[in-house]
Amino acid sequence: MAKLHFHYSTMNAGKSTLLLQAAYNYKEMGMETLLLTADFDDRTENGKITSRIGISEQAELYSQGSDLLSLIEKKTKNAKSLPKDAKSFAGLASSSDTFIK
Repeated sequence: MAKLHFHYSTMNAGKSTLLLQAAYNYKEMGMETLLLTADFDDRTENGKITSRIGISEQAELYSQGSDLLSLIEKKTKNAKSLPKDAKSFAGLASSSDTFIK
């Protein structure tokens, strides 16, 4: 059974940095990771998760009308983690980074 973890904190607390570090560590261990970000998140370049300290990674875009389950099933076969960036779940968790394990 998958688990949903919310990592939340104040602005400038390093949530995106933590997300990118975790995704990197999973990849280093040979685990498939899918990064997601919303198409309406215009804080940085569209389709990228970026930290203030300068690290960034490409991410899959989705919109409010997207079928996330289908997108995840299509993009991942053996994913162990699904990190997503802060504003990505509109209405669900607008200020947290999430990992599904």
